[in-house]
Amino acid sequence: MSEIEQLDYLINYILNKYDSINSDWEKSILYKSLNMKKNKVNDLYENSELSDIVFNYRNFINDYYSEIYNDISSLNIDNEIEMRIKANNSLQDKIVRYCNQEKHEYGHIPINKCVNDLIGFRIIFNNDIDLIKIIDYINSKYNNIICRDSSKNGYIATHIYFVSDNNYRFRWELQLWNKSAYINNKECHEIYKQAYTKYEFESKEEE
Repeated sequence: MSEIEQLDYLINYILNKYDSINSDWEKSILYKSLNMKKNKVNDLYENSELSDIVFNYRNFINDYYSEIYNDISSLNIDNEIEMRIKANNSLQDKIVRYCNQEKHEYGHIPINKCVNDLIGFRIIFNNDIDLIKIIDYINSKYNNIICRDSSKNGYIATHIYFVSDNNYRFRWELQLWNKSAYINNKECHEIYKQAYTKYEFESKEEE
């Protein structure tokens, strides 16, 4: 299969999993509805009942990690695929950062602008594809997907977000990388992590 065919294959797998796991979640005894557009990030910071919904969902999808990992490993895809579930402390710190930074309007932005990567996938193409041209292709072919250029500060990637029609489902993320940019993207990520760790340390010093 070509790179694009393999991407289509992966997207369709994630779409099916996104629907089935969220359906299971909505039947779960822990499920409570949360409007990701109406409610703001600072609502999570100020309301423990709302933040519990986020963390319960994170823990719920974590139970599917092995199943998804094994499924992906068995797909007929020869490009490398990575996945992870966001760690609880990373999620908590992201919410706090958004509520303390002017660029994020001190948390007065919809939850789906922040809590959009509780589960994240990444496909690294062996043969480079045009990550800009792929955006129109993806957005025109699929419903309930947002595809955009996420390149900045030396980081080169296109990000796909799996969304719902009603704003009551958490977004999932798929990153598209070219192998030629892998090392540089990793280095950019490490720089971001260092800044994030520095922020976390300084925040704790202020408490």
